[in-house]
Amino acid sequence: YGIFNVQRRQHINIGYSRCFCRRYKKVDRSVLRGSAMTEKKEIRPEEYMSYPEYLDNIKKGIVTKDGHCPVTPLLIMLQGRWKSQLMYEMCIYDTVRFGQLKKDLPGITNTMLTKGLRELEDDGLITRKQFNEIPPHVEYSLTEMGRDLLPVFYAIMNWGFKYEKELYGEIEQK
Repeated sequence: YGIFNVQRRQHINIGYSRCFCRRYKKVDRSVLRGSAMTEKKEIRPEEYMSYPEYLDNIKKGIVTKDGHCPVTPLLIMLQGRWKSQLMYEMCIYDTVRFGQLKKDLPGITNTMLTKGLRELEDDGLITRKQFNEIPPHVEYSLTEMGRDLLPVFYAIMNWGFKYEKELYGEIEQK
């Protein structure tokens, strides 16, 4: 598995990550799928930090009360070519079938789509509902944890609009 190197902003395939908490640590994907990810802890809004506090503390390293990096698990869940795009497509639909995702993501193979959906389901970001009817079909939808990522994709969208010219170059006006 690969990890995202934050400082160099690139994807590297090694077993150690330099996460936002500024520590090198071995990242095991199975740990993310354990009971800690499925337990629902009530977090009061005052436990989060404001954006100015975040900017002050990011250089020092931000960790949870248990000493974990709060960012690394999501980066691991969304790593890979297709998983972030799959999550974005899942944000568009309430429920979606495999065939619709295949149409909306040109170039993805059935194997990669199946693998990505299974991993997102294992991570607790989407649910899979199988209908044993004739013909049988499966529908996917976001879980509560997956829906909590909507503001993240909203921020990414705003960033894309802000830097559209730099990303796509000057678009000719006709």
